[in-house]
Amino acid sequence: MNYPVSKVFHAKLTFEINDGMFQCVAVVGDIQMLLGCTANDLIQQRKNFKTFFHPDDQDVADEIFATNLLIPGKAFTFRLIAADDDKIHIVKSVVEKFKKDQSAVIQLEISLSFSSTSPADLVNQSLLMNFVSMLENTDDYIYFKDRYHVFTGASQTLVNITSADTHWSELIGKTDYEVFTREYADIYFRLEKQVFNGEVLVAQEIQPYLNKSGQFGWVDNRKYPIKNDSSEIIGLFGIARDITRLMETEAALKHSELQYRNIYENAPVGFFHSNHQGKLLDCNPAFALMLGYESVDVAVTSITNLGQQHYIQPEQRVSLLKRMKDADGWVVLDVVDWQRKNKQTIHVELFGRYVADSANDSHFFEGAARDITSRVIAERKLMRSKHLYAALSKCNEAIIRCQHEQELFETICKYAVEYGELKMAEKSRTHRGCFS
Repeated sequence: MNYPVSKVFHAKLTFEINDGMFQCVAVVGDIQMLLGCTANDLIQQRKNFKTFFHPDDQDVADEIFATNLLIPGKAFTFRLIAADDDKIHIVKSVVEKFKKDQSAVIQLEISLSFSSTSPADLVNQSLLMNFVSMLENTDDYIYFKDRYHVFTGASQTLVNITSADTHWSELIGKTDYEVFTREYADIYFRLEKQVFNGEVLVAQEIQPYLNKSGQFGWVDNRKYPIKNDSSEIIGLFGIARDITRLMETEAALKHSELQYRNIYENAPVGFFHSNHQGKLLDCNPAFALMLGYESVDVAVTSITNLGQQHYIQPEQRVSLLKRMKDADGWVVLDVVDWQRKNKQTIHVELFGRYVADSANDSHFFEGAARDITSRVIAERKLMRSKHLYAALSKCNEAIIRCQHEQELFETICKYAVEYGELKMAEKSRTHRGCFS
């Protein structure tokens, strides 16, 4: 099959103008391809060159063939209509019109350049040039092999990972076992067998490579069959794209995700996600254990309203949600009182933020909770001890200062209430009273 391809052709016409009459005296080049007539048709005046001009370009024709105007050398672009098939060619030309010697004769020379189609051999030449340019400039590893796994073509990039010294043409006529180590050749051959056995339309696999610098990498290697007119597989071609950077990025991302998951799963702090209604969407084991659930799955299934089920004061969650929605990022929330599944009260230090995921059109709350019940109890005991110590100190002062028993009793009771945070009920002025 002949495929058309663009090629530039040339022609030149020479006219003599005498007494206002034009005579074509010479024609060279590809005039028949351009006009659909022969040179003799123009020389013997069977065809008039001016009539080939497109109707909208007649002004150009009039300027070129004007008898009273000399043209030292001027470029024109115009359209010519072929006589045989009405094909329109866009022509670039250089026109010169000058007096010939000392006579009255004016010579007109029109040099034409135009693009047209060429036969299949020019197509093949063009394709070959483009093909070689691709092989020598691509970043991918491209190769062609015959039915016997022998290289018939390859990209310049393969020089970097094979035994070839400088140019891809050194690979022609060789197999993988002559340009790779046996270990790697075995890997590549295994994939080629799938193509030649007709097992797959495209054989694809992520495969390793080793370059001349000893650097290890990965390629996404894809091999395709080459078939003849009888649909018999007579060879293959392959395109292997270097994905080393992608693999390294994915490995780093996977490592990062594993580290995050490890922290999330083993942190002593409870992490959780919930929606606006209080449904628990996800949590880590510490959060589930904090609220008395034996596993994350049980907690996620059981907690449908975090505020009603686990806040001592459910309305407190509403105000906390508002604070998170109004803030940008994480918010340090109050110490709140929660209750575990068994109704035991715990004191929780809470952090949270509001997350709006526009990509998935979802909104949720992300929180971190730390059970500080032991710390709160210890702090309260410490505070009580401080108050008792203060009360005792004041009582000692009263013993030294007071002169009467009744005054001493009333002063001690006063200090016990003010500094010791104790409740006192005085039964009577004469009876000493008691503490409750």
